Amino acid sequence: MAANTTPIFPGRILQVNYIITDNSDTSTVHSLFSDSENGSRIDSIICYNYDANNIITIGVFVNDGSTSVMLNKIDLQPDSSTDLVKEMKLDQTDGSLFIASGQTLEVKLLSAGDGTSHIDICVMGGSY
Repeated sequence: MAANTTPIFPGRILQVNYIITDNSDTSTVHSLFSDSENGSRIDSIICYNYDANNIITIGVFVNDGSTSVMLNKIDLQPDSSTDLVKEMKLDQTDGSLFIASGQTLEVKLLSAGDGTSHIDICVMGGSY
């Protein structure tokens, strides 16, 4: 049986933790992850909205170095956790988000919270 000549499984496990400290800032684009030279698979983007009273809408973007394209916008319910990848319903793949070489995964708040709470984000997947 011939050996694989290109990686099928991730060569490196990925976990990136990020905190949006001001949940009222709707102007900042937050870069969560820049891809390795061989591409990456994102299995989960877990967000916890610490604002107890406000639904916050977050946009998920991929940037190729010159242009950011919004993949989806998702509501983060008050005081709860949301997996952005599952909410995007990526039925055409195995349920993961794939990032090509040279691309950056970004998020931006599209609606403001109370300004006193924060949002924790954990990105999990692997690089090829």
